[in-house]
Amino acid sequence: MKYLTYILLALAIFILPSQIYAANPVVTGDYFDVDVKIGTQSPWTKSVPLYVTFRSNITAKRVEISWDAPDGVEIKRRHPQFISVQKGEEYSFRAVAKPSTSGTFNISGNIIDWEVDTNYASSDSVTVTFDKDLVTVPETPGYSGAVIVRGLIILLMVLAGLAGLYFAGKIGLKKLLQWLQPPE
Repeated sequence: MKYLTYILLALAIFILPSQIYAANPVVTGDYFDVDVKIGTQSPWTKSVPLYVTFRSNITAKRVEISWDAPDGVEIKRRHPQFISVQKGEEYSFRAVAKPSTSGTFNISGNIIDWEVDTNYASSDSVTVTFDKDLVTVPETPGYSGAVIVRGLIILLMVLAGLAGLYFAGKIGLKKLLQWLQPPE
């Protein structure tokens, strides 16, 4: 019984403080806590989804979400350029990076609050490397599976096309033979 009490006390000392400290959000002192991540690359278009997630530490009416990328990568926004934010709220938006050349690129997601006298900005960046086939190095998680799914879809489309040609030919041949028979 005595050892059980010591074990429970030791567990309480190690477990409880980590739960208490983990419940408090970390505030960096910036106006926005920004995090940029990449998603699974598309095997069809070679485009890479970019996700910017930020927590606002201020309330603002005109906040811009912008992307910076060097030549060789085109960024297509899939979100509004300006939004209004509330303090303490978390926001997440998506854009797509389409590479045109191989190389290593630093892509930044910028969150800018446009005020009358000054602007408040925070940003985060991610480095993406594309090989000569415009595939990310290392491959994004799930890319190999997406390539396999793409192959299966192409195979199913070919099989469906061949089956359609077979049945259309079979029915068409019957109708052609009926049409070619002389009237009785």
